[in-house]
Amino acid sequence: MKQTATKPSHSRTPLVFAILGLLAAAIAGGTYYYRELRHTSSTRTPEATVAGFLTEVFAPKPDQQKLAGLVCDGWAPQDAVKQTTDQIPNGARVGWQDINLVSTDNDHAIVVATITLTPFQDVDPSDFHPWRFSLIDQNDWKVCGAHPVAG
Repeated sequence: MKQTATKPSHSRTPLVFAILGLLAAAIAGGTYYYRELRHTSSTRTPEATVAGFLTEVFAPKPDQQKLAGLVCDGWAPQDAVKQTTDQIPNGARVGWQDINLVSTDNDHAIVVATITLTPFQDVDPSDFHPWRFSLIDQNDWKVCGAHPVAG
């Protein structure tokens, strides 16, 4: 009777599962890091935020959902529209120009813009008013206040 040496049977299954587990952990970690990085840095500039804010506030029918993403968490979109439009004379068409960042730090910014007013019957703006916008970075830049600069 001849005996043959048998090799111990080694299954590769545990190795395959270990590699798959490490791969899954690396993917999950990378996804988490990417999302955290994306949420901690603003995607819009303060100037773009102010432009979007003005577009929504002075739209014939402001989009409350869009506006909610442009104003600070404590400022209701309908209040933002009312407080901003109440400072504009009745019957004037509103435009804006020269949106510029004045100052910024880690999570606050000040932006100024020129609000143009055109009487209802006129074609060209006839009145120009500097405005100041206060912004806070709340996972993206958001407008917390808008008012004319006293001159």
